[in-house]
Amino acid sequence: MKNGLIRITAFILAFLMLPLFAFAEETASYTLEAKTFPLRQCLDDGKEPAESRMTLYFVNGGDVPYVKLSEYMVFLRHLFSDMGKGDIEYVITASEQMPHLFSVTRADNHSYMVLNTEEDSLFLSGSNFLNNAGVTALVTVIDLPEPEEYDIAALLELAMEMEASGQYTDEEIQAAVQRKQESSGPKMFTPSGKSFNRFGENVKVPLADYEIDLIAEEGECYIPMQTLSDLLLSLQYINFVFTGKEILCAAYGTEFISQMYTAAPEQMSPGLAQFNYHELMLLLDTYYGLKDEHRIGTFEDTVLYNADLMPIMGDTDPRAFDTALTALLMTYLDDGHSAFVKSSWRSGETDAVAAMSLLTSFGRSSRTKIHTKNKFTEARKAFYPDGVPGYEEIGDTAFITFDNFTMKYKDADEYYKLESIDPAGDTFQLISYANQQIRREGSPVKNIVLDLSLNGGGTADAAVFVISWFCKEAVLALRDTLTGSETITSYFADVNLDGKSQGGSEDTVSGGDYQLYCLISGNSFSCGNLVPAAFRASGDITLLGQRSGGGSCAVLPCTSSSGSVFTISGPKQLATVLNGSFYNIDEGIDPDFILSRPESFYDRPALAEYIRTLK
Repeated sequence: MKNGLIRITAFILAFLMLPLFAFAEETASYTLEAKTFPLRQCLDDGKEPAESRMTLYFVNGGDVPYVKLSEYMVFLRHLFSDMGKGDIEYVITASEQMPHLFSVTRADNHSYMVLNTEEDSLFLSGSNFLNNAGVTALVTVIDLPEPEEYDIAALLELAMEMEASGQYTDEEIQAAVQRKQESSGPKMFTPSGKSFNRFGENVKVPLADYEIDLIAEEGECYIPMQTLSDLLLSLQYINFVFTGKEILCAAYGTEFISQMYTAAPEQMSPGLAQFNYHELMLLLDTYYGLKDEHRIGTFEDTVLYNADLMPIMGDTDPRAFDTALTALLMTYLDDGHSAFVKSSWRSGETDAVAAMSLLTSFGRSSRTKIHTKNKFTEARKAFYPDGVPGYEEIGDTAFITFDNFTMKYKDADEYYKLESIDPAGDTFQLISYANQQIRREGSPVKNIVLDLSLNGGGTADAAVFVISWFCKEAVLALRDTLTGSETITSYFADVNLDGKSQGGSEDTVSGGDYQLYCLISGNSFSCGNLVPAAFRASGDITLLGQRSGGGSCAVLPCTSSSGSVFTISGPKQLATVLNGSFYNIDEGIDPDFILSRPESFYDRPALAEYIRTLK
């Protein structure tokens, strides 16, 4: 009954959005040619890619690939399962009364997507259509189930079986359930409480405004493959490229996507070039998270009023398109997260000349950051010519330094298999090692300084791990810039790697006898900006240095229909909360005490002495 209600609601909402002429029957005539291509999927460069096949559809003899919605959602379900997102069932319903409407529903979290082939629009019910199974947070950077969702079915089943047998006391049943709960689910992170959500608006994506055509034929819905790649897969950190010979599906950051260069370079047809342009505008208008901050109405306006960006508007030369796209991302947006990553296979692999042109494309803000980073790097080198140690003690002060938030193992369980901790391995191991050293018998440490002065960001999981260590509880405030949904989530981390992450005293340096400090500068960007923002919100950590470098929106990996690979500041925006209101942290976080010269960050004996004078 509940599923039926969801579908009815979806149709009613879509119905209300229809213009008066939407009930007219479609008059366009389409011919669809089906072609099947190899699909190679790689989520980890260390594993062999999985091979399958996918059918693409070409409309009226064109070369823009479409997919059948029913087939694509099956692919998506299998992909998400392979990614560890759980088994998510998508139910597609078409209306006999309104054959131009197709709804895709998720019974597990009541979310849905509706496609309207008459007005060419796509409708999303909020922010959680792509969440992991069991996750109720609307906006996430780490997808973990809520406490009450934590394997609750398995726990109830165990308790009922033991009770039915009549062989166990209530105390024995309770103890068995507790053991089961402690042994199941992720060990590295545990939600410390239920997420707090503020629902935003449902979103209508007007595909017709971008000349993107949806097709209904014989009860099936057909949609351009790139449109679904942009709207659904990019949010899952997946790059999707069609080379004309095969389809490549690669996790963001894997080198497997370079396999596209096995295809011979070629020009775009005029039809594909126009679609490539319109699809790019759709992606940027929908998902660029800093549109308000940049005062961007539409990205088409930005392109129209800048001559060097004009090749984006349908140039059939892929190199010209790539060059203009590079300028748009790195010169005009200039936000530190938006960047050109790989040229299209149609252009050919980036050569030395093209690579050099990337270096000249940085905007003023990025050039300033590069200059600042060079100053701090040289200042640190003067004190640490052989490299700064990850963990160092100067008298009673411990310094922990890392320039990126890294996670060596995608599966957190791998950390529990390590015979010993390598502090140089990644952020998780360094923090665990520092925790051990600070707590060792006879340790002189009273002050702990986290040095993020050259930290340019990295993996959100590692940032949450660090915040939890310093604050006991990692509290994250996030906003979806597309829907306006807002979420506060909180986690405990298993810093001492004993298999338990319940916020125990051995997993945190908060609340003890330690004085906690964090060094920040204009180089502290992205997650290097998130961490001091969380510290500032906690009220327990003293910030030293200079204003951090901002970077409030999580990176969104993207591809163009022509095969270019790039990133933008996506719609998941990090925030702080004050008096119940969410505030963007893109402007950076101010320190409590200013260090005006880079040298002051790395003369650690002098810095340790200065810290002792702070009251």
